[in-house]
Amino acid sequence: LQLIHFLLVEFEDLDGGENEITGEGFKSMFADFISFSASRKHVKAMDLDVHLNTVVDKSKKDNAQHKKRTCEVVAFFITKHAVLIEEEYEDIIQKDYMKLEDILITADARLYFQKWLKNQSKEIQEEVNTALSTAVMHVNAEASTTLDAASIT
Repeated sequence: LQLIHFLLVEFEDLDGGENEITGEGFKSMFADFISFSASRKHVKAMDLDVHLNTVVDKSKKDNAQHKKRTCEVVAFFITKHAVLIEEEYEDIIQKDYMKLEDILITADARLYFQKWLKNQSKEIQEEVNTALSTAVMHVNAEASTTLDAASIT
């Protein structure tokens, strides 16, 4: 997790910047690439819940730092995740709004993340909450479309 956190959140390279397709700003090309190449399955496989639900180190300071890093990685995927749609003539990168439940399976991990979020700047809180609200709207829209299609048949 420490390496993932470093590459997604801390590392800055000269090539980083705004993605021409999504308009997202990234500190590094690695973060830009991971934002659309890590599928939902890959994000779930990271088992970020485990990092929030267990004591990593006997030192409270180290444990708190590890959980902070985990929350920052969760926030990255909530706000920056996208999908690559392969088309016949060009590939398209499109935002993929993930719900908190898509990333953190357990209620305890989600509660820890929410507590962490409350202690962040208003800007970070707004960015994460807007992305989470959008994810819920997308899920509801998809469910409505599915119901409409089922009623037609």
